[in-house]
Amino acid sequence: ATAPMRAWAAQGPDGATLGYVVRFAEDGPQAPRGFFSVRNLYQQELGLVDDLGRSWRFEAHQAEPTWLGTGSVAEATGRILGQPVELVEAPLASLSNPPTAEN
Repeated sequence: ATAPMRAWAAQGPDGATLGYVVRFAEDGPQAPRGFFSVRNLYQQELGLVDDLGRSWRFEAHQAEPTWLGTGSVAEATGRILGQPVELVEAPLASLSNPPTAEN
């Protein structure tokens, strides 16, 4: 089973939060494995980054995610969100209340 361990806000060059990154890790006796879930402001998962820094973006109506490249988690998050970001640690509890959509 995997559980959320840590979270970061992905901030653009102007300091605005563009999304979030949540670190998930398996709980078990073997060497820890996990991944980073890249999400938008509404907690919708947009892509994944694995422990080796490989990133994938989910595309609408596609069976398989699109591989974007390899790099740091911040670089991978920027690729998924479409612009460079800085990751700033955020409490996991802060992610449970996404903003409401305005119509």
